[in-house]
Amino acid sequence: MDSICIQEIAEITQAELTSLSGEALSYSALKQPISKVVSDSRKAGPGDLFIPLAGASFDGHEFISQVATKVAASFVERGRCSQVQSQRSLKATKEPFPLLMVDSVEGALQALAKAQRQKLRADVIGITGSVGKTTVKDFLGQILGSAASTIKAQKSFNNHIGVPLTLLEADQRCRFVVNEMGTSGPGEISFLGDIVRPDIAIVTAIAPAHLSGLGSLDGVVEEKSAIFDHLQEGGLAFLPSPIFGENRFYKAISKRSGQLIRYGWARNDLLREGYWITGCRPLAQVKSSGAIAGYEFEVNGTQRFTLNITGKHNVENALAAIAVSRELGLDWQTIRTQVAALTLPPLRLQLSTVGGVQILNDTYNSNPASFQVAVQSAQELILPPGGKWYLVLGDFLELGEASQGFHSKIGEELATKRIFDGVFTVGSQARLTQVEASRGGLPAYAFSKSDSQELLQALSSVVKPGDGVLFKASRGIQLELAVNALKEQLESGNRLSKILNSRYSQHALLRS
Repeated sequence: MDSICIQEIAEITQAELTSLSGEALSYSALKQPISKVVSDSRKAGPGDLFIPLAGASFDGHEFISQVATKVAASFVERGRCSQVQSQRSLKATKEPFPLLMVDSVEGALQALAKAQRQKLRADVIGITGSVGKTTVKDFLGQILGSAASTIKAQKSFNNHIGVPLTLLEADQRCRFVVNEMGTSGPGEISFLGDIVRPDIAIVTAIAPAHLSGLGSLDGVVEEKSAIFDHLQEGGLAFLPSPIFGENRFYKAISKRSGQLIRYGWARNDLLREGYWITGCRPLAQVKSSGAIAGYEFEVNGTQRFTLNITGKHNVENALAAIAVSRELGLDWQTIRTQVAALTLPPLRLQLSTVGGVQILNDTYNSNPASFQVAVQSAQELILPPGGKWYLVLGDFLELGEASQGFHSKIGEELATKRIFDGVFTVGSQARLTQVEASRGGLPAYAFSKSDSQELLQALSSVVKPGDGVLFKASRGIQLELAVNALKEQLESGNRLSKILNSRYSQHALLRS
């Protein structure tokens, strides 16, 4: 963030200034410059402002006394101030240490981010969508970062805390700021949009996700379209074609006099303006893994790109990043070079081969649409002759009243299509998938989240070298733990096999 003194921060956040010892602050203390905010006490340093956030299993207020020797100042909630002051260590604390007492630490963080946003000269980008937003955010950050100073949201910093932290990481030297904006209920995108006020807004897709909060696809459209309600006047609005609820998006964009730019797979009925995939073919397969190494694709009939990532849907994710980068002035060759070097975020279609078994880890999050994408990606991987595909499916969370119907329907489809030779489900909702798959004659087995050892034993009993396993679930199921456990077991079995083969070879050599 741009340097700002403690007194100015207090004015922006309507904070009452006090100190850890309760003493009055000197003029020099009030004028101390702050150039960075930090919420992790382990990463705190001189000149930082500590943000004592609270979570389910932690409270940053417990670390204020500790970080007082490291940072310049700290927020403190009004109701916690006396307690924090009573816990100070006089030996370890420089006096007086400035405290900015506020009604809400989160509210103060958001107010500070709003003020910083107004100062930025960078092009500020906001990305939302039911699927693909984190991938597009990372792709765009990688491409733009090659051309100029770029700040992009870390991991999935896409909520009322992560978005402000992303904006506060940028300063006047920054050219691009890439924000990811998520939601689980009505009004959240509008709230974040009011903080971000994007110069460029992107909606990646509309699909049944977070229905427990948004109710229906129409509710998803209403919520996601709110990003355009906060678009800077005359800003750029990127929208895939086709997309459910187009009229609502058009209405929001027109209110801001936004410049609508469409992108997607070319069709005969498309307008000429925009960015369209006019050709796409898989690259040669990697013989060691059987995986499709990526894709060569063409944009608008003239520009060719290579994407070294599996999953055909990622071609459209790359196209979104290409379109934005091009509109921001990057030349085709720079974009082409960076697209070839793109990588996926963690836990998203991560492909590995362990002990001859292909493991496709897509456990960061899940909904019915992203599940179909993951299945399609698995189908793109060619197994050796005799190889079988298995599915480990965890609950799709936050689908509300529609949850049972979606999980049951997936079970029916799995039994009908027979893409997988066996299904292992984890969680109470995914059990419905198991029931319908079994009813259709597909071998399917249900486990609870706590049955990790039983799940591993069941998998190990059927998975053989040459097979593939797709893991897919919502983040709350923590199915990546099962991925890691299977990998460890396969690796230990592979090591044992090598040892036995080595001993057999030595024995045969001695006998000869």
